[in-house]
Parts: sequence; C-alpha cells; structure tokens
Amino acid sequence: MRLTTAIIFVVLAVASHTGLSAKKIKTTRSRLVTEKTATDSLANTHHKIMTCDSAVALYGFDKPLQSLYESVFARNLTDSTICCVYLTIEYIDRKERQLHKRQCRVKTLIPPGETRLLRFPSWDRQNSFYYEKSRRPRVEATRFNVICNIDSVEID
Repeated sequence: MRLTTAIIFVVLAVASHTGLSAKKIKTTRSRLVTEKTATDSLANTHHKIMTCDSAVALYGFDKPLQSLYESVFARNLTDSTICCVYLTIEYIDRKERQLHKRQCRVKTLIPPGETRLLRFPSWDRQNSFYYEKSRRPRVEATRFNVICNIDSVEID
C-alpha cells in the first residue's frame, strides 16, 4: 500500500512540475494590417446626392424562390459616375395587396451611360416568395410583383 501511494505521489509531483514549466504558446496572429479597398475609399470621400429619379433607369428585377438575394439592372443616365443608389421597393401580391415595403442602399460604381447589376439581400428570409417573372419553382410558393423607385443617388 505504501509503495502504491509513493508511486502516485511521484507521478503527481512530476505531472504538476511539468505543467508549471510549460511555455505559453500564443495562437493568435499579431500585427495584422487590413488592405484598403475601393469601397473603403468610397466611404471616406464626400459625394453629391441627387434626388431625381431620372438619373437611373431600372429594369430586369429578379428574385427566384430559393435565392437569398434580389437583383436589378441599373443604367446610369447622368454625365457623372454613380457610387451609391438608394431604392424604395414595394412588394405586391396577385390581388394588389402590399406584402412588404422597404428602402435599401446599394453601393456600386456605375460610369456614365453604362449598366450594372445591383444585388442586395432579399426581404424573404424563409424562401416562401418568388418574383412573378423569375423562373417558376417546382414547389408551391407565393408569387409577387414589385414597384421599384429610385429615391436618390450619390455621384462623384
């Protein structure tokens, strides 16, 4: 019995001694530097905001059933580069009832006279709705139409 107790005592002493002398290992990365991107440079500059809706033409809205994003094409009708578009989108069912209405801001660079695809998160978090002109899903789902208006744009 004494021999077993002595062996256990020695093993515990050695284990506790090695645990105290172990070096601390740092697993986090230090001195990380972020790269400056084009969107960072847009955020730091001041832009002029235009509030007329004749600055941008919207067409080709799309939101399939399983998509987490909505998209629409935007054509710049101004002589300046557009760097941000503010939209109001109203979602309407087949009986002309409003399902939802929201405003969203989409950062983008659209040179004069050119077209870009604007992509933004969908309002439909449960994937229950699809845009009536998108591809028809195989499962039953509610289709909707949209009224999309330009509130304002930011230009250089």
